[in-house]
Amino acid sequence: MDALEKSLSSIKSFDSKLDVSKAKSLGDYSNPLKDLSTISDTKINPIEKSKALETLIAQPTIDPKTKEDLEESKKTLDQMVPLDLEFSSHKSQFQSAPAAFKAVHDFLVGFLSVEHSQVNEIESGISMMTVIGGSGVGILLVACLAGLIFLFIVRRRAQKFIDNNRLINEKTARAAHVKILNAMEGFIEDEKGQGYTIPTPEKHRYYSDTRCNPKTRVEVKACPQGIHANWVKTRKNKRFIATQAPIVDTQADFWHMVTEHSSETIVMLCSDDEIKINKCTQYFPATIYDEKEKKKKVEVNFGPFTITADSVTKILDDTVCERVLKVKHKENKTTRRVTHYQYLAWPDRSVPDDHVTSLALMDLVKDSKKPIIVHCSAGIGRTMAFIGLQFAYEEVLYNKGSSWLDTMVYMRDSRWGGIQASVQSVWTLLGVFLRIMRRYKLSKKPYDEDVKIMLQHKKNKQANKDEGDNRVIKQRALEAAKQVAKGATKTGASRTTGGSDSSSEVSS
Repeated sequence: MDALEKSLSSIKSFDSKLDVSKAKSLGDYSNPLKDLSTISDTKINPIEKSKALETLIAQPTIDPKTKEDLEESKKTLDQMVPLDLEFSSHKSQFQSAPAAFKAVHDFLVGFLSVEHSQVNEIESGISMMTVIGGSGVGILLVACLAGLIFLFIVRRRAQKFIDNNRLINEKTARAAHVKILNAMEGFIEDEKGQGYTIPTPEKHRYYSDTRCNPKTRVEVKACPQGIHANWVKTRKNKRFIATQAPIVDTQADFWHMVTEHSSETIVMLCSDDEIKINKCTQYFPATIYDEKEKKKKVEVNFGPFTITADSVTKILDDTVCERVLKVKHKENKTTRRVTHYQYLAWPDRSVPDDHVTSLALMDLVKDSKKPIIVHCSAGIGRTMAFIGLQFAYEEVLYNKGSSWLDTMVYMRDSRWGGIQASVQSVWTLLGVFLRIMRRYKLSKKPYDEDVKIMLQHKKNKQANKDEGDNRVIKQRALEAAKQVAKGATKTGASRTTGGSDSSSEVSS
């Protein structure tokens, strides 16, 4: 008991000297932990003493009052069993605590990127909690609570976003998202009103009416005529390049862009059938050498580039083809490897029925430190819907007060024409729902319910060709008719016939 009294005296002394009034970070709050190693050790062997009391309590002749007192003492000893009161043995941990807590603080700040106003609110809350910090245990509580507050704020914001954007039913979902698309047009009409069209020959463009935002245009030194591609940068500075599919006259341009910007990853959202009808060219080799079948290793050449495939593998339940390509520049003798992911199951003129494959594919590519190149055919519908799984997700988490309309405007302002159809807006929204639910372990029920509404909307959209967000398609159909009348070449008529359907490239 003397040792315990001595330790209690040391703890009281530590408590009286404790001052965290000027602490501004978790590291500052943990600085006093270094002094815990000066508290006297206490060895009271609570297990042995508890067993001894248990023997006394079991005596048949024990006085009831004495038994009651002994039971209370045993209860106290049992509670002390897990306590480690040998403070000196943890000196190194106490000394390193400030650095560890600082690392946690820096991680939380960087991870959650809470805006300045929110940081002030949290720091204000921490100042209020210094009342708790009257003991070593209090400091640990403050540190834990600070981290929990960060997580709680973002988690609550994410849940509120889901609640505020539920679909309700197919009719209201369609009306709400068509309204968003129309509003998007209004927000960037001034910029598009410039009449700016990327200064490239018409044969270098997928559609002549698909304009390229000059503010976010991807520059390629080797292509002075320009390339139809835009930078799309997320809130956390992930870099995507949204571009049209390589056509006959832009295959070399495409590979110049890949190599000049050191991209390691390409995501292609066109199926093999689209290659057959010239909605995308075969700008990569599809075959590698097979020892059993004795197939020759195929290589393709575009300008100064020779492309070969080191491996071709079906992944994600055979819905994605992963190709590891070797890109050799014949003039400067450089060689680089690029991983090419072809999403085989994304339906043309539509969206997938769920988000399992799309989110799994995003997980494969999103951590690249280099620009992630994404294309479909025109590079605006499917492309921006896929990029939106990351872009919109970050906006929801890290841009307080941002609405879905705000998020869609930000995306389309990066790549004009992006997210053309209401079903694409709905699909991207639900993909963000699912990512949030997975991250914060929220109920998946709202997603499951809303996906059913999305599928009904998708079905109705395919049946009804007169939805308001098809105005761009009508322009393309007219262009296709004019080109056919003029006897358009294969790089004109064969490519624009995909625009005659009222849903064509709404998802492209």
